[in-house]
Amino acid sequence: MPRGKVKDREFFGSWVDGSGKRHRLKKETANPATIEDLEFICKVLNREAGSKETSLKLTQLVTEWQASGPNLAKMMTANLPLWNTLARSCNATWTITETGGAYVDLQPGIALPKFGHSRTRVEEREATAVMLFYKLTVGPWEKLGGPCPRCGKYFIKKRANHKIYCGRKCGSLVSAEVSTRKKLNEDRAKKVLRAGALIQEWDALKRHPTIDWKRWVHHADETITPKWLTRAVNPKHGYGLQPPKEEGRNAKG
Repeated sequence: MPRGKVKDREFFGSWVDGSGKRHRLKKETANPATIEDLEFICKVLNREAGSKETSLKLTQLVTEWQASGPNLAKMMTANLPLWNTLARSCNATWTITETGGAYVDLQPGIALPKFGHSRTRVEEREATAVMLFYKLTVGPWEKLGGPCPRCGKYFIKKRANHKIYCGRKCGSLVSAEVSTRKKLNEDRAKKVLRAGALIQEWDALKRHPTIDWKRWVHHADETITPKWLTRAVNPKHGYGLQPPKEEGRNAKG
């Protein structure tokens, strides 16, 4: 199989990774859906496998499912045609083994198109997404995480408290961004206080110098530039800094 090419019809009972290597499920341990299936579902959601149409349709289904709680009964009763489609999307075969147990083998169901209508390629791929969603709901669905708030990828939860970010890298980067933003806001607040105090000094002057108040403040505190002051006193997008009482006055003395 060419690298990166994945046949949608071969999703069941095996999956193909990004390098084209096929992974087959062991029958003696097979359940309706396994972690291996969930890994492939994540790849489709992240557009690392399968077609664009399959990924988009599966993402839509997973998004609606998550928004419901997830509460599958709530989701299905709100969309009866989808419920009917899902119910017919897979055929389950109870298969016995030479051990004390059995396994359930899921195969794509036969959903006949309407009379006089042949399925398009897009419809076929969207039908594959429906079957993958079926797989998700009968497997370890609670282990599906995502989308990650930072990178947008879906992932498999590795522990009970693994809920928000796909991994430590994204979590650490977000924490660093939050910390940096907090420090910038604190520095800005201190700067506004210093600028406000200098503006009060300007207002208290009996004789104003020939330069305008912004340059005067900058000379008093070089970290406060005229450009920053223009932004800070903007009534819509500023930082809440009040300009001098008579801003337009240069007061040449």
